[in-house]
Amino acid sequence: MNAVVGEVAKKDPRKAAEMIGKMDAADRAGAYRTVAEQYGALDFGEAQTWIRSLPADAQESAMESAVEGLSNKNPVEAAKHLGLMKEGNSK
Repeated sequence: MNAVVGEVAKKDPRKAAEMIGKMDAADRAGAYRTVAEQYGALDFGEAQTWIRSLPADAQESAMESAVEGLSNKNPVEAAKHLGLMKEGNSK
């Protein structure tokens, strides 16, 4: 299911994010990261809003993935957001 979500996220991250709700809880963490990376590449502002709606324990790794996605499109902007992240493994 995670692979399907990843493919959908490439074209429609909103739809992929909706699909995550139907997944088993154990599979959601990876799916959050997958969607966040695609979302970050397509619309980082919208990705940030979506990430803030995730469970608290999933937000940091999802933000890391979103910044990674943004770095493929706009490395300078990604570096700015990386500087704003709190210290930790994700940064």
